[in-house]
Amino acid sequence: MAQNYHLLHSAVLLALPLVSQPKLTGSLFIGGLTLFCGPMYYHAIRGDARYRPVTPYGGLLLLAGWISIFVL
Repeated sequence: MAQNYHLLHSAVLLALPLVSQPKLTGSLFIGGLTLFCGPMYYHAIRGDARYRPVTPYGGLLLLAGWISIFVL
């Protein structure tokens, strides 16, 4: 799951020059990828689930990034 979201949002990052607020949108996406995919990768590799509660915050940042594309 993490790799699919990572691939999708990395491709979206390539289109940042086309949005009205590229710094804001880019920051939201990078923060979201870090907080969403990072704990999933860590859990998959190490088998340690202590950072998994952070994952929803990353998802919210990714949603905010998408909203910033369409609203701003």
